[in-house]
Amino acid sequence: MKCPKCQTEINSNARFCTKCGCNLAAEAAKLSKPAEAAPQARCVKCGAALMPGAKFCTKCGTPNDQSAVQENRTMFLYEDDIQDDERTMLIDPMDIPQDPAQQQAFLQQQALLQQQALLQQQALAQQQALLQQQATAKASQIQNESVTMPILNDPAPPSSNEKKKKKSAAGLIVAILALVLIIGTLGIVGYLALSGKISIPAFSRGGSDGEEQETEGSSEDNSEEATEEGDALAPELLDEADALLAEGKDKAKLDSELGSGMESILDALNKYDAIAQEAGDTSLVADKIADGYAAYVTALIKHKDIMAGQEVSGSVYSQIMTEMNDSEALANELSSKGYAVDTSALISARDEFKQSYTERVIKKFDEFTTRDAWSRTESWNLMSGFGGMLDSDNLDDPIRMRYAFALSWWIQKQIETELAGGTITEKGAAIKIANEIDAMDYNPMMINYYITYMKHSNENCADVSTAYNEVINKINSQGIKVGTEIPLEKFWYYNDFGAYSVDAKNGVTPENRAWIRDRMKNVQFVKK
Repeated sequence: MKCPKCQTEINSNARFCTKCGCNLAAEAAKLSKPAEAAPQARCVKCGAALMPGAKFCTKCGTPNDQSAVQENRTMFLYEDDIQDDERTMLIDPMDIPQDPAQQQAFLQQQALLQQQALLQQQALAQQQALLQQQATAKASQIQNESVTMPILNDPAPPSSNEKKKKKSAAGLIVAILALVLIIGTLGIVGYLALSGKISIPAFSRGGSDGEEQETEGSSEDNSEEATEEGDALAPELLDEADALLAEGKDKAKLDSELGSGMESILDALNKYDAIAQEAGDTSLVADKIADGYAAYVTALIKHKDIMAGQEVSGSVYSQIMTEMNDSEALANELSSKGYAVDTSALISARDEFKQSYTERVIKKFDEFTTRDAWSRTESWNLMSGFGGMLDSDNLDDPIRMRYAFALSWWIQKQIETELAGGTITEKGAAIKIANEIDAMDYNPMMINYYITYMKHSNENCADVSTAYNEVINKINSQGIKVGTEIPLEKFWYYNDFGAYSVDAKNGVTPENRAWIRDRMKNVQFVKK
């Protein structure tokens, strides 16, 4: 048979034309309908019925332009092959406004509605095509075979198999549409979350490459919240640190509050650093750190000058050197974190203090040599504070040698007191000397005491005695008669700075001291 519209040969059982898509059943139904009477013409203005052939309205006198009426009626009609139940409502000319401006807007609105209806019909046609593809197992041969689609008005009831197919296809369409809707929704939500327009607890910006996103309470979300909180608190922390630094500077101007001011400056430096470490950017507080450290060094130098004005003592020296060394360690720590701090003023002040104070200590301690009797307690009180500050690598440091001499006399005084009180034996006294002999720099006086106490205790000390005699001979070879011309208790084992000549008031040369140390280190003292 042939299609009534395009005259293409089609299968006699086909319901739609495979070329133009004509609905064959609808065409057959149209041919069987009786011709409809032409609609009665009406006035385009007042809507009154017009007599056939009338050129003017008998009611209002408006010219009768049938061509315009027909155009207004047909411009919104679908093609004739559209079924009646698929049409949209036709526009009656009586509904068209008479005002030209209103009429144009009205017609445009109706055209838009008509276009939307066409789109809906196209979507329906696509759904029907999808149903047909799911219902037939020969979808790949559609181009060579007629397409059989269910007719909406087919009076024949579908079989049970067709019902199942329709339900399955309908369910598949619903699932597909739902999936498309979900994907679209997720895409929109994801875009809004990434752009920061909305906040989703379970949505992580950091995930990529299919990595599982962390849920609410995850470490990444907590990290981001912590960063935001840190950013919010940073100005307050900076204000607090600034206030501490300003307070410390003001206090440091007053001698009575200098110590408190130094503490405030240190607190400010710690707060600045904490803020920078939290933000991961030391440049945020670099200038403040540099300014705060300079203020601390200035206060420290002032404190050094105040302390140095007191009576010479080892405790004063130790405290000042400890503070300056700690300040240098702080500078090294700040530098390791990326801050630039200036230590030139600190190092210069420390070197100057060490030299000047050393000269003062030597002068005061050497005054003892001019006395016929001097206090061992007084000498130890002077030198005891230097013990922890001595350079162990420089055995000939003048303060270290005087410290060793003062320690020798202090231990001897303790032994005398303990022997008199019966709290120590002579062997115990020898052991006490042995445990401190290297700190006393092998003072010949203390080695002689060790030998005496060991012999009184009937203990063997032949090796120590031999080494001691060699030391005395080494000293005497320089023209000093230790033990005869110069009593041991008045023999000064050390001497002054640099090169010197050996005389009755000086000890041995630095070279001879080095020889004596090496000799005595090979001797086994009884230490327990």
